[in-house]
Amino acid sequence: MYRAIIAATLAGIALSGCATQPTADMHDFAWSYANNPGEGAKLAYGRPQSDEVLLMMTCAPGDSVVLSAAAVGGAKLMLASGEAKTSLDGIVTDGFDGVGFVEATTSSRGPALKAFRRSGELILTTGARRFEMDALDGDKPAVRRFFN
Repeated sequence: MYRAIIAATLAGIALSGCATQPTADMHDFAWSYANNPGEGAKLAYGRPQSDEVLLMMTCAPGDSVVLSAAAVGGAKLMLASGEAKTSLDGIVTDGFDGVGFVEATTSSRGPALKAFRRSGELILTTGARRFEMDALDGDKPAVRRFFN
């Protein structure tokens, strides 16, 4: 069930051109927070009110965070915030209609996420693609709620 929810959420990004390339169309992407019963806390970066999501973070037991991203560059993910970096080897999973996503688990206290929590700056690199996903002033409360 968990994988199906993430696959459905990430399907939109993998199917759309702006989801796999940093373009001007990504200017309205934002961070959003949700905490639905039975699903746990989630922080997603994508187009508001749509299924177009570039990266989703889900709280896991302890201080773990499960990252799910559209599989646009293989199984390796790099998160960076300022000078802090976290490199992750993920698992590429098939989703609906052959649309895949990368899933990796890391600590919420890891260098990049810890710096992101403080600064709101985050860069995701997957393969040769780099996505700047900074939290704007309106997004920062969502980021704080997730990490709290």
